[in-house]
Amino acid sequence: MSSTSNQNSFLALSILITLHHLIISITCNEEFHTLAISPRYIDKTHLLSTFFRNTDTPYNYLTCPRLFGKSAILNMIETFAQVQVDRHGRPINWAETKAFEVFKNSKIHRFAGHILSQHMARYPVILLDLHFDTIEGMYEPDIVAHLNEQIQTCFKFTVMNEVNEDGAEGNSTFKPWNFTMNLQDVAFMRQVIQGRLSLPEIRNSLYRLSKILYNCFHHTKVIVLVDNYDSAAVKAMLTRHKQIGVNIFYDLVNTMLSQASTTGAEFIKYMLITGTSALPYYRDQWKLENITHRPFLDDHPFSEFCGFSQQDVEQLFDKFECDDSEKSSIKEFYNGYSTAFAQQAVYNPYSIRRYFQPEDRTLRSFWKIKPRIETIVKFMPFRTFLENLFIPVITSNKMPTNFTLLKTYETQSFGRMFEMLDLLKDIQDTHERLTRDRRVYDPIIHTFAFEQGYFTHSSNSSYAVPNQEVKQELVEKSLEYFSRKVYML
Repeated sequence: MSSTSNQNSFLALSILITLHHLIISITCNEEFHTLAISPRYIDKTHLLSTFFRNTDTPYNYLTCPRLFGKSAILNMIETFAQVQVDRHGRPINWAETKAFEVFKNSKIHRFAGHILSQHMARYPVILLDLHFDTIEGMYEPDIVAHLNEQIQTCFKFTVMNEVNEDGAEGNSTFKPWNFTMNLQDVAFMRQVIQGRLSLPEIRNSLYRLSKILYNCFHHTKVIVLVDNYDSAAVKAMLTRHKQIGVNIFYDLVNTMLSQASTTGAEFIKYMLITGTSALPYYRDQWKLENITHRPFLDDHPFSEFCGFSQQDVEQLFDKFECDDSEKSSIKEFYNGYSTAFAQQAVYNPYSIRRYFQPEDRTLRSFWKIKPRIETIVKFMPFRTFLENLFIPVITSNKMPTNFTLLKTYETQSFGRMFEMLDLLKDIQDTHERLTRDRRVYDPIIHTFAFEQGYFTHSSNSSYAVPNQEVKQELVEKSLEYFSRKVYML
């Protein structure tokens, strides 16, 4: 046998052993388990039934403001669905898994027990977090390095020295499900493990990883979960970074997701992507193929996934023995997000949980920590801000009749947001230009502000500030922001 052949055989064996250690490291998601035992936990596990029944449109992009529970939903799905295996790589019966211990007293078990027997611990799950606040720049080397790190992390190649049951290292007798990889897949997996995927490899990485897992688990389709899809776009706007970096990022990410949802459809059963804004989703050259957008507060199968309903919060009222006066104050300060189809009340989960922490229990704005008000007001010259945001908010909470939203972003919307950032470098000289183009710019600003949670549906097809918590931030932080700008002129 030639030296090259020996090297390839050794490489293939090392990849398979690494893949084995990946599989036997699959365990219950500890983050969701910690949340589930918290006294401020609200059981929303019944939504798993919606997720698994939604077979007509299995690939979805769910948008809602930050801190509304998107990551918790993804962690719950991963915990519930992720296949769990013994130390030899054999799948464990769902009723004997750690996941079953987490869900055995939950709503999904009580009211839809068949979902457990059909779907619990049945699927390989890939959870990819595209959070982008951890790096300084948005240049090509940084983007490639960041995506390599995220792909490497989501595939969980961290456990490299498992010990088998008889105490021997390495488990050299392991036979991975009668599965063999071709040399191209072996080389690809090596790049994943080493965090050295090239741009072309990143573009098809989700497809290839899904295919490998599909083959590993006897042709069981994969669930793909993607968190913080729009993080790079929002970060670029906050830092007024050049648009070119965002273009590179979404060229890679959207190609990766589109290829997975089209070519990879035979390997992927469900895909759920979350973020705050649909701006990058609607860019023409980046359009996510075969993936349905599910906007915040609209009527769709996932409308209950984000936020706490009044019924949810009543559970906390009972648990923490709130009197009528406290209930009324909480509702006025934190409630107010209304759906477009039923005027149903929705609370911000983060704020409610923080309120009921032992050291808090006082009415104050927790939501203002993030997202920052600059996300919105930095797109407005001062006079436009006074006329169209500040004065309506402090007088009536309702927005003027010219406050309009786009049903969907136009393909040019993303670029126009960056045009506005360039125009607003001088706060005094841009009012005339922006006023002239308000019919173009304002609906984009309004829609983005609505997505970020600063406004909600109101009566008679109008819009309003959701509650006192958001109003407090709009007034205090907006004044602080523009005072800073004026003094710097």
